[in-house]
Amino acid sequence: MRVGANVVVPSSPMPKMSRRGRATIGVLIGLFLLFTLTGWGVQLWADWLWFDEVDYKQVFTGVLGTRVLLFLMVGLAVAVVVGGNMWLAYRLRPRLRPHSPEQVALDRYRMALAPRIRAWFMLLTVLVAVFAGLSGQARWSQWMLFRNAQDFGVTDPEFHTDIGFYIFKLPFLQYLIGLGFTTVALSVIGALSVHYLFGGVRLQGVGDRMTGAARIHLTTLVAVFVLLKAVAYWLDRRTMLLERTEGTSFHFYGAGYADINALLPAKEILAYISVVVAIAIIVFSNPRMRNLIWPGVALALLGISAVAI
Repeated sequence: MRVGANVVVPSSPMPKMSRRGRATIGVLIGLFLLFTLTGWGVQLWADWLWFDEVDYKQVFTGVLGTRVLLFLMVGLAVAVVVGGNMWLAYRLRPRLRPHSPEQVALDRYRMALAPRIRAWFMLLTVLVAVFAGLSGQARWSQWMLFRNAQDFGVTDPEFHTDIGFYIFKLPFLQYLIGLGFTTVALSVIGALSVHYLFGGVRLQGVGDRMTGAARIHLTTLVAVFVLLKAVAYWLDRRTMLLERTEGTSFHFYGAGYADINALLPAKEILAYISVVVAIAIIVFSNPRMRNLIWPGVALALLGISAVAI
């Protein structure tokens, strides 16, 4: 039973899974892990035998240690950011929620999750960490190049950057930008879900549809995403020098006339616009603003600029 000001609303508890259902899910997860780890273990053993045969076991152990280190570092970093934003959204939940049919429907979910909220957050964080770690360990070769970067003593004619930057550092930096986009996107989804579940974001009821704390939290994450886009534009300008250019009678790798005189300035302008838009989002998301019109206008400006320029 849920007792309101003058209303008594019956609340149906969340349906519980039977013991047989839990056992079935456990068996399926166990079989999946067994087949996955068995295939990975067989491949690992075969590689060990080959490196041992050619007397290069130190190469095998070095690569394996690097992959394990990247798995832990990337997984932990992404898990801390995503899990931290979800926990922050939970801490910023409103203590008093306006009475509405939407909130009544969400009450039973809150009652089911609240007693074990730490366990649920931990479970989701571990899942994110595992998938992020698997993505990171696959980039071991790019990390080794980045870590052992060397200069060639020759610079490119456009940015006057040493050629070693494009060989050793650029691939791993591109991966980090992509990882940043994914991490912020997952943080926005997770934080928005928690805010909605615990009343920070509402679709019904009187008053604002979003609390001031939830507005600042979510718009800050969006601003970080836009700042990452500015960095991505900066890296794209370097990447253009490595792309394949299709000509009418010949093909070559590198930037063509249109790339140098049109696309490079355009990406530079978009990088500056992205920084301005990110600052505007943070400025206009203060608690005194009762809507998200101006942050939305700033994002629309970035989208229109990307198409027009």
